[in-house]
Amino acid sequence: MLTKQLSDFLYEVRYESLPSKAVDNAKLYLEDLLGVAAAGSVQPPGTDSRRRPPGTADWSGSPANMLPR
Repeated sequence: MLTKQLSDFLYEVRYESLPSKAVDNAKLYLEDLLGVAAAGSVQPPGTDSRRRPPGTADWSGSPANMLPR
């Protein structure tokens, strides 16, 4: 089972055994995630991407139907 192998591997991994480049990248990605989350927390809510833009007939048909008029 792949899940068991992965969980066993992750259980055995120690911080000291990780390459320094991997640790640096993980820190960078975490900082980026937190920065984006903080910036997004003070922005107005977005629109539901599943809704059709105003002025469009439907999602099917020619590409022109997908653009607002």
